[in-house]
Amino acid sequence: MPKPSKPAANELPVNNTVKLTEALRTRVTKGMEIGGFSVWSEFCRVALTEKCQVLESELRNRDPKEFSRIYGKE
Repeated sequence: MPKPSKPAANELPVNNTVKLTEALRTRVTKGMEIGGFSVWSEFCRVALTEKCQVLESELRNRDPKEFSRIYGKE
């Protein structure tokens, strides 16, 4: 049996064990349909990217020094 390959330095380990309530699963399914997504992983990637962008923008506006400390100089 081959050994699993190690992720590249810029990749995080994959974790596909997200547990959703039935209500949230229904919302996600509807959101995927509205957004034209047919693949769960792509929907998650886009959603996580958008969430990070919002949080980064909020931190940049609220505390530029802390933003620079965490993300480095732009």
